[in-house]
Amino acid sequence: MKAAQHATAARTRIWLDLPSGGGADALRAALMAMGLIPQPLPLDAEPRRRALATLNDGGLAFLDVSDPALHGARPLSALLHTLPEPSVAGRILLSRTQGGHVSPQDRAWTRSQGFADLLPDWSGGPGRLALRDVVAWVARATGLDEPAPHEWLAYTRVLAGAGSDQGAARAIVWGLTGESPEACVARLAESLDIADRRWRLHDYPHCFVGSQAVEHLVHSLRRPREEVLALGQALGELGLLAHVMQEHSFLDQDLYYRLAWSDALDRVDAGDLWQTAEEGLPRLTDTRSHRGREYADCFVGEDAVGLVAARHGLHRVDAWLALHRIAQWGWIEHVTRARPFIDGHFFYRWRGGPGTGGTGDRAGT
Repeated sequence: MKAAQHATAARTRIWLDLPSGGGADALRAALMAMGLIPQPLPLDAEPRRRALATLNDGGLAFLDVSDPALHGARPLSALLHTLPEPSVAGRILLSRTQGGHVSPQDRAWTRSQGFADLLPDWSGGPGRLALRDVVAWVARATGLDEPAPHEWLAYTRVLAGAGSDQGAARAIVWGLTGESPEACVARLAESLDIADRRWRLHDYPHCFVGSQAVEHLVHSLRRPREEVLALGQALGELGLLAHVMQEHSFLDQDLYYRLAWSDALDRVDAGDLWQTAEEGLPRLTDTRSHRGREYADCFVGEDAVGLVAARHGLHRVDAWLALHRIAQWGWIEHVTRARPFIDGHFFYRWRGGPGTGGTGDRAGT
């Protein structure tokens, strides 16, 4: 490394607040290959504030917002309040490595708040596609030369060893399709037979049949059935595929499923959706009873879906998906933590308001 580059790297402060996995070791390796020495971002408020103040002097920060307990009900807004000034948000890259998928809507909202971007993980699959973009961003932000990927390898071997992320859901999708989970689902939304269906006098809009999807994927991916099932279950783990009543994982059976993907929803501003939830759901809150047991400070799933659909002019499926995504962030929770978010007569709590926490029995009919 040239002397000037070495001096720049030595005075650039790099702060990390990341859980293990999600390509965090690969990110550290790439930074070290540039001569940058990442440091853990302090957890205590005052040291953390002082560390973030160095962003004014050319520092960079990499933060994960998977855990809502650390960042409040509107994690990006809460994070902005911890910054010395709003302009340094552009020197912060965010990830959500333990929180499922990241939609285009999530990323657009993140950038609208002034942050550099929001990534689902730091690696981006076998080809490290996301990491290449991250390295290019770091080079632009610091004025350092961008290292070639092979220059990361020595650091990666030391930090990551054999690689602990290979069994993760995102790695499964990358390995079987060669694309990110988000891209995979966007493609499936165009190729699967998604239609309104009916079963036992109940209508299920915008869904597909599990066995038909398996057949389609076996032929289109040229993969055996067991690998196709693993793919569907990995997408389910990431919150990108769900049984219409959230009662089954992805199976090669005549069951109805939905993709958690919507062009209509992605045209709605994510900040507006958060505001609807934050202001509207507490107004739906009441004490409710089921089978002789009372549940305080909760709302009904189908009422929440109706509220979001009416407020934003969405089909109920798209409104469900909006709330499903907010639940994935951890701020809508079934009263007994027994169910994910469902458009039905099930009881939920808004974790940003009163009555946070659950009890031990199943609720909802």
